[in-house]
Amino acid sequence: MKLLQYISFISCFVLLNSCKYGVDFEVLNNHQSNIDSLIITNGFNSLKFNTIKFNESEKGFLDFKKNSPKHDGQYIIQLFLKDIVKRKAFGYYSNGGPINSFYKISIQKDTIIISEK
Repeated sequence: MKLLQYISFISCFVLLNSCKYGVDFEVLNNHQSNIDSLIITNGFNSLKFNTIKFNESEKGFLDFKKNSPKHDGQYIIQLFLKDIVKRKAFGYYSNGGPINSFYKISIQKDTIIISEK
């Protein structure tokens, strides 16, 4: 009986640790020029995209498992275009965990459009 409990405990532990815990991002460049780099952070982990060409998109995952403090916060996007740096706060996470599992970010010439799912 103890062996069955031990196997059940180990199975649950492995299953819980293998689950994805974070946010998927898709970034579309509609800016009419290449993006040098783009960083999305939640304050304790960061996701970096290097060179995103005009009219192309990139996908990435921001992990919440590593270094996750138990507080509320928001995401920050930093966009680097030639000599221009744009910064925008968006979204929300609670108690160190994401509320949404996906954000689609469209970089326009004069704005950044963010939609969540």
